[in-house]
Amino acid sequence: VLQRRGWAGAGASRGAGGGRGAAVGLVDGRAAARGEMDAAYTRNLLKQLLGGRVIAGLPLDRALTVASLRVLIALLSLPAAQEARRRRRQWLLADEGACSVCLMMCSCADAQLFSLGMRFTIALLEGGNTHVQRAMHAALAAGTVAAFDGSNGSWMGQVKSRLRRGVKEISERKLFVAQQAERRQYLAEDVAGLSAAAAAAVRADIERDFESAAFVAETVEALRLLCEGHFAPMQEYLRDPRGGRSDSSAEPVDLVSEVYSLLAELEPEIDGGNVAQATACVAALTEFVQGNLSGANTRMLVDSKLPEVLDRLVCKLEFGPTVPPKDAAALRAAVATLLLALLEGSCLRAEARLLQVLDLERISEVADESFRLGKAHKAAALRRGETVGAHGAGDSDRSQGESTLLVESGFALYTLLRHLHDYQEEAAAHSHAGAKAARTVGPLELLSRSGGGEAAGEPAAAGE
Repeated sequence: VLQRRGWAGAGASRGAGGGRGAAVGLVDGRAAARGEMDAAYTRNLLKQLLGGRVIAGLPLDRALTVASLRVLIALLSLPAAQEARRRRRQWLLADEGACSVCLMMCSCADAQLFSLGMRFTIALLEGGNTHVQRAMHAALAAGTVAAFDGSNGSWMGQVKSRLRRGVKEISERKLFVAQQAERRQYLAEDVAGLSAAAAAAVRADIERDFESAAFVAETVEALRLLCEGHFAPMQEYLRDPRGGRSDSSAEPVDLVSEVYSLLAELEPEIDGGNVAQATACVAALTEFVQGNLSGANTRMLVDSKLPEVLDRLVCKLEFGPTVPPKDAAALRAAVATLLLALLEGSCLRAEARLLQVLDLERISEVADESFRLGKAHKAAALRRGETVGAHGAGDSDRSQGESTLLVESGFALYTLLRHLHDYQEEAAAHSHAGAKAARTVGPLELLSRSGGGEAAGEPAAAGE
């Protein structure tokens, strides 16, 4: 595609390009045979993108811009076995201005450029890269990033807009699915008398996927990766880009609250089409609070309705017939991890709030059931002669992955109950209200009563 567009000469079309013909893109000749990135072409491409922002009178060269971004994403799409090579490429691209390119694209009102910008961001941060995180944070804090498509949007504003668009799409997608089912029911009548080509067109229209303009999965995953590894500067920035200063020119957007709000809207509507979005939101919130030195993110979320949302999610073993068991197990494991993350730190505010909200008896039952199901899946796999491992792609690997997730969630919930039990005991010992605390049913008693205490040894077996 790039070659047909005529990437010839340093003065090629605006928006992307430069260098000789791009039949070999950015990886060419002997370098391609070695699987290495051609640094000169990469540097030139990034330079063209950085200087190719749309201005008055000069329209966007969409084809070249989109092709350029796809090439850059492809350069970072390496198998897990080549993690070291991917990390070197991430560093090289970041040093050449790739982080600014990502932020420029993600500031666009144009849906395609925003989506590609988020995919490029994920590719740059994949695997956890503090060097890229620092570069991203520095570019955002400087406040000099402008939208590539010439719109007036900012990175924070666009991300907020997409997340809120995701809330609206919950009901829109439900309506789309209902109408799709109705059209399938009357398909035979609709295509009666039509030519084969016309009938095929009608079927294709009925079977088309719901077109999202929110790109929730990509957006939330990018936010998670920006904070991965307890990267405190970005944790604080996503909640308060002004840094507590009223005189700051930064846009007052709280993306931590926006992700929580999206999860709260998703929770009662979870099905097979959006369960991955809910799991992504929970995983992102976990990264927002883990290792957060100020504790501000945790305090804000604990004081919200998030504990109630998490209680309802973790107490469900099933989410309807359209949600695969493994996806349900993944969501429960993510929720259990987030509940534990909220208990990090020396502030005891979270413990008191969770004891007030969580249905401890039901959670003990869920923990017990998770251990039981995980053990059953593991035993079934062994009977089939399969080796129990981590997550994989085959049918047996999927069943083993579900077993691992079930045991992980059960162990996390057991740890949660143990932590809350210890807090209760300490509160009873150091407070005049100890008598009241002692009258409550202890979390460990609940777990033992349901049989979960005996199963608590299962995680060690699963990890062998």
